[in-house]
Amino acid sequence: MGLVLAQVAKRSFELINQANQLSEERQKSIDALEEKLTLQQQLKEQEELATNQALMAELGHVAGGIAHEINNPLSIITLSNLQILKQAQENGDQKTIQHSEKISATLKRISKVVQSMLKLFRGKAGSDGSEKCDLSGVLEDILVLSEAKIKTNGIDLQLKMPVEKVVVSGAETEISQVILNLVNNSISEILEMENPWIKVEGEFFGDSRIRLMVSDSGPGKPADLRSKIFAPFFMTKPVGQGTGLGLSLSKSLVERFNGRLYLKDTESTCFVVELDVHTESMTVLEKSVS
Repeated sequence: MGLVLAQVAKRSFELINQANQLSEERQKSIDALEEKLTLQQQLKEQEELATNQALMAELGHVAGGIAHEINNPLSIITLSNLQILKQAQENGDQKTIQHSEKISATLKRISKVVQSMLKLFRGKAGSDGSEKCDLSGVLEDILVLSEAKIKTNGIDLQLKMPVEKVVVSGAETEISQVILNLVNNSISEILEMENPWIKVEGEFFGDSRIRLMVSDSGPGKPADLRSKIFAPFFMTKPVGQGTGLGLSLSKSLVERFNGRLYLKDTESTCFVVELDVHTESMTVLEKSVS
């Protein structure tokens, strides 16, 4: 009897060891698979980033051509309008003066739209190799590009920044792309709503960080959607509208500059971009407070 119990105990011990070994091998397989998936995800994000950079470079080239084609006739029209205005002022022709001033204002707006387009697609890092941009200027350019769509659809846009100029760490082209994507997403989401609105608000936090919140009148997103909305190819729009890469790519771009992009758990839709404030901006902040 004692011999049988000893054999059973020995066999049980062997089975336990085998089970432990299988468990360890299973865990190693899981770890290896997770590592492989992580590497695949990183490679995919790098490919998306490279594709985006190539696309932006090509768009920059196209934008330069468009700007050239627009600026040439724009210069001629501007000079002609100045001559008309000067002659009208000499003759005291108030009606012509008013029309000429309206034309001048429109020409300035066209020029501003062209320059904003060029800055969006052809922005560069600092000459010393550092990457920084004026966030306030980026927002102004984006609003210029989005103004027509916002006004046409009766959207109330509110912009609020803590100081007049905020310089952040990051490439101007890529930060512009991220914020423009968020604003365009908001516009698309609220087109069919009554009294649509978009708010772009900035606030300082921590030692030298800024939090930029892009919110709109759309409803907040449930937890299950918030957890996967930044996944590549995940889409909330109907098929054929978008690629499902906008938010995924935006998140990768922001994280390149030690930033964060996330969706808040709020009643209305609110995306948050967190970035490092550049030392230039801290001087401005001290001046504005003192």
